Amino acid sequence: MTTPQVKEQFETERLKIRKIVPTDTPHVFNTYASVKKSTRYISWPTHKSVEKDTLPFVDYALQAWNAGTDFTYLIFDLSGTPVGSIGFINEKGRVSFGYILGPAFWGKGFIVEVLNEMLPWFAAQVWVYRLWACCDVDNTASKRVLEKAGLQFEGRIADWAIFPNQKFKSKDCFFFYYPLKKR
Repeated sequence: MTTPQVKEQFETERLKIRKIVPTDTPHVFNTYASVKKSTRYISWPTHKSVEKDTLPFVDYALQAWNAGTDFTYLIFDLSGTPVGSIGFINEKGRVSFGYILGPAFWGKGFIVEVLNEMLPWFAAQVWVYRLWACCDVDNTASKRVLEKAGLQFEGRIADWAIFPNQKFKSKDCFFFYYPLKKR
């Protein structure tokens, strides 16, 4: 299978979304990755060090992008302030996505705006046959975001994920999918 071609940037009325680059490392660390409040419902541990945690993540993100398996974007407001990140993981056309914002940017509708721009683009790609996301059942804000962005609720799966920032206990998750047009 060939590596899928993916847009490196998107723009909305209030935001710029672009492929992560090495110089974004301090933005990732300071905006959300080192912030416990932001990482509570995330599948990776809160970053403690730029050198030991964030640099390896950015290196991974760039390698995965080139391999066509994971597409990490940073989200900026129009003034250039980093607000968060969104990533799309490609498993041979079954694409899951996740997102994170710095707490200062919660409640502003940014992720719904990002998803309304990006999901239709991904859905139109011939190599994508499924777009989906899941969230911890206790993450009611994320559940609302997915619903507002037009995803359909599929169900609840017991003990689906272990969240390292919640004492590594297994948690139930809600599953959602983005309806694709039949091809």
